[in-house]
Amino acid sequence: MPSATARKNWARRFRSRARCSPSARTTARQDAGAHVAGLALGQDLSERLVRWRGPTPQFSLGKSFPGFSPIGPTLVTPDEFADPDDIGIGWTRDLKVVLRPGDRLVTHADVIGEMTTTFTAA
Repeated sequence: MPSATARKNWARRFRSRARCSPSARTTARQDAGAHVAGLALGQDLSERLVRWRGPTPQFSLGKSFPGFSPIGPTLVTPDEFADPDDIGIGWTRDLKVVLRPGDRLVTHADVIGEMTTTFTAA
């Protein structure tokens, strides 16, 4: 973390991460699953003070410190899951369930389809 003050202003979330192969570019959502080579658990850390610094928010900058996006330790092929978009990640806050496994807001295909309109996923 950049400073003692920043340590009080950070957020963390666990997410599934998809590794694409072969590379995906302008991929239709219905074809995106063919590009998922593996899935892993990842932690999304964000330092809020840096993220909101300056006149224009820089969300990526707040996620760019060393060690802020740990992934793994295992990469698992999608065929090892009955439903690769439901790999059992849930979320509780103050002992109350906020998000149950399977309550996905978006699928891997949604994300890959949208992201590959801007860059090549690999």
